[in-house]
Amino acid sequence: MEEVHIEGWKGKSSREIQENETDYKIIEYRKDKNTGEIKEQTTIIPKKNVEIMNKIIQNCEILETYGYRWVISKLKKHYNLTVDTEAWNGGKNRAKYYFPYHYYPLKVLESQGKIRYSGGKVMRLV
Repeated sequence: MEEVHIEGWKGKSSREIQENETDYKIIEYRKDKNTGEIKEQTTIIPKKNVEIMNKIIQNCEILETYGYRWVISKLKKHYNLTVDTEAWNGGKNRAKYYFPYHYYPLKVLESQGKIRYSGGKVMRLV
């Protein structure tokens, strides 16, 4: 059997969240797999998206875990979206729906200590 050595990044990807009156600026730092260079990616998320997610999460029981599909169903209902769950995750819809309405708002709430978000599951902490 051939032995293979794989070099990994000893640190973790990191995220910085800045806030202004209308938006959250999310700055992520990731190490490029090929070059080893650490790159910065910036995403702007409207505060409104985080507030809506927080409102949805406030309807959850504290310390109860809620699955990915439950969260998506609440978001689709709120925004009156007809996209199916599979389309929510893939292709062009991933950038259109998943990240701005789902992923980044949950990451902001997690950074505020309001939720725990892991493996697509959400737990309300406060």
